[in-house]
Amino acid sequence: MAGIAHWIQNLAFFMIFSAFVGIILPNEKYKKYINLCLGLILVLMILSPAADWLNQKEIPVNAFFSGLGESAGAASPDQYEEIQRQMIRQSFNAQAESQLAGILAKEGYTLLSVNVETAPDYSRLTSVRITLKRQEAGKPRGFIYVEPIRPGRSQAEDSAEWKKIKKLIADFYNMSTDNIHIEESE
Repeated sequence: MAGIAHWIQNLAFFMIFSAFVGIILPNEKYKKYINLCLGLILVLMILSPAADWLNQKEIPVNAFFSGLGESAGAASPDQYEEIQRQMIRQSFNAQAESQLAGILAKEGYTLLSVNVETAPDYSRLTSVRITLKRQEAGKPRGFIYVEPIRPGRSQAEDSAEWKKIKKLIADFYNMSTDNIHIEESE
């Protein structure tokens, strides 16, 4: 933004300078040549931001490829597709992490990790795996009854609290509760 303000300021000073030169010319026969020169300089000043952008060392397209390592120029289209898929997965995970952190905080949990899987066309989530931890005891929570663990069945399958959390996540992402996997960390 400061660059645009500086550019406009330079144009304004040049226009004032051009008017001043027109006033102090002693003879009218040189006026058309002076105006031609000043006009060319004005065109160059107006186009200078585009020239600066084209001449910069790192244009926005190259900024993307600079993070790919030394072999960016020799990478195949398949490698670029894989990098793009990784970036999309990271984006989905980051977005899911921020959304789930809010949902789980309301239920008294802290989100430790999340991993989401998507449909091949990235149109919907197909699976969510989260690891969470109960919030500290100092924070008020209601009484929760947790049934004892029975051999052959996991605690997550039996607990009404887990079912509630799974239902909240399933409703939020419009997916089946069977595709939501929860682990609790101590």
